[in-house]
Amino acid sequence: MKKEIEEKLKQEALRRMEVLKLHDEGVHTCVGDFRKNGNVWKSEFHGILYWLDDDEKQIVKDFEEKYKEWNFKVYHCYKAHTEFGDILYMLYVSTNKEDTFAQFVKDLKSNIVYAYAYNCSEPIFSEFGSSYIRPIFGGIQLY
Repeated sequence: MKKEIEEKLKQEALRRMEVLKLHDEGVHTCVGDFRKNGNVWKSEFHGILYWLDDDEKQIVKDFEEKYKEWNFKVYHCYKAHTEFGDILYMLYVSTNKEDTFAQFVKDLKSNIVYAYAYNCSEPIFSEFGSSYIRPIFGGIQLY
């Protein structure tokens, strides 16, 4: 990915993180770590923030590589533990013309974000879709 596109996507991701009210009080927080080091964090349970483990980092890397044509950049994840297995929801920005900040804000007014849901237990069942979320405790929560 070209440096110019990468920087534009990073700035767009930071705007979305701000709207989501992700924890941003210094470099050792979700937003600060993404801003300085490009590290993606996850929310789990009731908005509690964690670093991605090595397997999750690889899932994000593989996702971005698979969809590099659209320059997908993951900026936050949510890990849900369901009866269908563990699902890693990846929130991302891209150069897709339909993936705009205005549309993101409009959807978020209804607590909707568009994400890729990676089924950690059965990857074949992974898919793009809408998720209902809400900001909570500096992270996000599905509902």
